[in-house]
Amino acid sequence: KYTGTDPSNSTPPGGFSDGDSLDLGFGSTNVTYSASQEVCDNLLGYDTVTVNGGVTATVCNLNATSGTGFWNVSATNIIIAGTINANYKGYTGGNGQGTGGVSYGTSNLFDINIGSGGHTVYTAGGNGSGSVTLNATNTLFINGTLNLNGAVGVTSTQAGSGGGSGGGALLEGSTVNISFSTISANGGDGGSCGGCSNPNSEGNGAGYGGTGGTGASGGGGGGA
Repeated sequence: KYTGTDPSNSTPPGGFSDGDSLDLGFGSTNVTYSASQEVCDNLLGYDTVTVNGGVTATVCNLNATSGTGFWNVSATNIIIAGTINANYKGYTGGNGQGTGGVSYGTSNLFDINIGSGGHTVYTAGGNGSGSVTLNATNTLFINGTLNLNGAVGVTSTQAGSGGGSGGGALLEGSTVNISFSTISANGGDGGSCGGCSNPNSEGNGAGYGGTGGTGASGGGGGGA
């Protein structure tokens, strides 16, 4: 079992594979991220999970086989003083649940979606964002930053591609304090069409990311 306080220094012989769920049962131990690093493994059943101030925990790129592109944390207490960055970690251009101008997702707030890639015309659309779930049985406290934004589309002389969708975030706790946090889940703007006869030929967005609102004109949808 993983029993250390820093996941970067306490992996067992052979290590963990990306996308593993490290399930220790509630109250087993604490995990503190004291240095910026990628987070590819879900953390389930810990006592307290902390991302220190000045530290960035970057969600790994989407890989359907290994189960990355999202970060799920379940613990008694979760404290985010630093940054969780899922920008552009979702579906690549032209891939995902959404297509240009078509929304997806449900009204169920517990359905969390990874952001779809922007509509691809002649060039690939922008990447969608990854997703984050933070589930605390006691206290969830965020005075840091959650970034879940889609990438902008690519400018082309033929037709600009669509921006990626923002990703979804589920924040749960018996007590939730996000008053001092910065949380963004925006769709990327559509790419412009440099040299086109139609100056308004921007790429179509990827639709909605989760249940959020639409992004900028020609851009991907915002996450939930």
